[in-house]
Amino acid sequence: PKHPSIVQVQAVNCEGMYFSFNYGVSFAEHMKLDSLQHPLICEYLLSIAQALDHLHSHGFIYKDLKPNNIIIQSL
Repeated sequence: PKHPSIVQVQAVNCEGMYFSFNYGVSFAEHMKLDSLQHPLICEYLLSIAQALDHLHSHGFIYKDLKPNNIIIQSL
């Protein structure tokens, strides 16, 4: 399901099990750089929660939610 906070997959390779998409830097990387301020972190967490709610309401369950799998397009 399309949602502004969900990355659209560009390609899938079932043999090698990878997904391809073209976006920014992981949430984990931003945390390492300490480049996120408190209000911005709250905005991102709200956006993540809304995206997960959207997925769940369409019958999808995302089982690998972690900072490395959250991509931030721009700051």
